[in-house]
Amino acid sequence: MKSLFEIQQEIRELEGAVSGLSQAIKNINADMDALRDGALEVEIDYGVIEKLSGTIKFEGHPLSRMEDQLICKIYLRMLLNIVRMDFGSESTISRLAFVQWMLSQSGLDVPLEEILKDSYQQEADAYEEFASVLPKGLQESFVVDSLIIANICGMAGQETLGYIADICSVLGIGKDKLEGLSMIARIALCQCIDKQMRKKDLLGIKGNIHKFYYYFSTEVIDQDLMFIRVLAVECAKSQVKRYRWYVKQRAYVERGTVIGSYYKQEYEEIRRKEIKAPFAGTLFQFEIDGVYYGVISAASDNLDSIKAWIKAGGK
Repeated sequence: MKSLFEIQQEIRELEGAVSGLSQAIKNINADMDALRDGALEVEIDYGVIEKLSGTIKFEGHPLSRMEDQLICKIYLRMLLNIVRMDFGSESTISRLAFVQWMLSQSGLDVPLEEILKDSYQQEADAYEEFASVLPKGLQESFVVDSLIIANICGMAGQETLGYIADICSVLGIGKDKLEGLSMIARIALCQCIDKQMRKKDLLGIKGNIHKFYYYFSTEVIDQDLMFIRVLAVECAKSQVKRYRWYVKQRAYVERGTVIGSYYKQEYEEIRRKEIKAPFAGTLFQFEIDGVYYGVISAASDNLDSIKAWIKAGGK
């Protein structure tokens, strides 16, 4: 596992590589030309790759909810460009296994070998198609996946970091957001929320981290639950009428989703109020002492543990 200093250094290098849009496009064109001219000469045992991918216990990648197969294929193909930048290195097998896991999550009935071969046929302007078809909700996931793949089994090379930074520029992901996504990738790689991380930085990514719950192991959830949980609903029954939940227990919700509503007396009128999810994640619903509660956390969280956290004053 890389040291905190090494990962922080990569984040700084990556941020420094973020360039203007026109320069980013030129850089990507050059990268795509070089990759297209390459040859798939390394012998790969795809049976071994598939077995290794089966050891990855993460679940619920956004590609599993993406119905458009073309988008899934382009997403994986662009990630494979990162693998190809130092194809044949010690990390190649691990990187391919990680992409294979995402392929299985997507449900695509296409072998990894075929997608990899397709990636060698990409034209220099393939990024244009990628940027135009990739839904906004998948853009941040792609950046986090890129950083994870780049840093598996060692530090990413300068060429790889530059490629990711240029893609960020084309997608309109700025330095501040990139720094937050880099921290999330770091947490996923290290499988812990490092205590040396600055509190303000952790608070800065709290609203985003729920989107990536699928990368947090049970150990991470147990260790850092206080950070991941967010109290979304706290509504006393005595102060409202006709409270209603709009989503099922333990449902995944996006930020801004209407999760509940109630009616409340205001002056001489009874008005309906909606409650929207402040962050993305899994919603846990319950009632304690006449108060409705809704907590957004990781899917692997435990309802009884959440209730105990609330009783202890969790917010």
